Amino acid sequence: MKVSYRSLILLYCINKVKSERSIYGIYHILTGKKSSQAITDGEFYQLSNLFSVMKKMSRNELLNSITELTSNGLIEITEQNKYLPTSKGCKVLERDPMHSLSFINGRKYYDMGIQFWQKLSLLIQVLSNLLREKRDYITIQQDQTILNWTKIYLLSNIKAKHELSFEIYKECEDCLDQLSDTESTIFVLKLSSFNRIGWTNHQIASYLSKDETYVELLFLNAIHFILMRIEQEPDCFPRLNEIFSSISKSMYSLTESTEKTFQMLSSGKTIEEIVLIRNLKRSTIEDHIVEIAHHVKEFSIIPFVSQEQQELIIKTQGSINTMRLKKIKDEIKSDVTYFQLRLVLAKSGVKHES
Repeated sequence: MKVSYRSLILLYCINKVKSERSIYGIYHILTGKKSSQAITDGEFYQLSNLFSVMKKMSRNELLNSITELTSNGLIEITEQNKYLPTSKGCKVLERDPMHSLSFINGRKYYDMGIQFWQKLSLLIQVLSNLLREKRDYITIQQDQTILNWTKIYLLSNIKAKHELSFEIYKECEDCLDQLSDTESTIFVLKLSSFNRIGWTNHQIASYLSKDETYVELLFLNAIHFILMRIEQEPDCFPRLNEIFSSISKSMYSLTESTEKTFQMLSSGKTIEEIVLIRNLKRSTIEDHIVEIAHHVKEFSIIPFVSQEQQELIIKTQGSINTMRLKKIKDEIKSDVTYFQLRLVLAKSGVKHES
């Protein structure tokens, strides 16, 4: 039985959500939908590391994977038209499709990783051509912001270009030495220099006789590992840290729209006032508040749900061991809204049991 790596990751996700979310809920996590529901689902079901990592996956590709898993007897459909792994699927999961992705962190690093790679790969290409005194070449990045940053960085750097190149090389080498040979190979094959253009995932997959999705995720795993190492020991990677420091980061990892709601709440605005000012639905603002509650430790939810209600919700969720809001609400048998349920679970950091 040969199953694509994309399908194996989907099987892993299906097992995590335990039929409490549809395949489209999983799809929104894997493709990085910037909604509070997708973000909180990712956290609740311990899938935030996979947030955005299949950004380009189409719905057809999702359905093809579901067909592949079904035809191989790895998943079965429930009465609620959701999916669960079969006993055969559970045996496949024992081999852990995530074992090669121990550093991947899509929720934290995906967007930063894209910017970091764009700047690093262009910088390496430009330095390689400068050292060979080649000026007639096509840059691998066309984004004007990335091009401008690279130009300013090189002009403001007083070190000789060969010294700068060597320092970047050594820092990359130090990181790659801690990764697998396959990850290091993928990273290097993607780089462009004075005499070659970096390979695509398709080309690398053919060369290594690997699955294309596997190549893409191993590459992300390598990038996210490098970013983690830079954050842990910035002084050990001064050149890479210069690139990393130039990337804009939200203090609380909030979506842009949620950030605006957070600022308005912080200034004393009520939900009703924010709805009027921003001309958004109340449910949208409530989604934002749930996201804020999860990511901002010091954010108090007392204005929205009493301490007594919070304790009741947490106790009930723990006793019936489910993340299905309707089941929790039915069990509580009191006047608690779905918004309050989501808010308390987000604030408490409750995660679904594996």
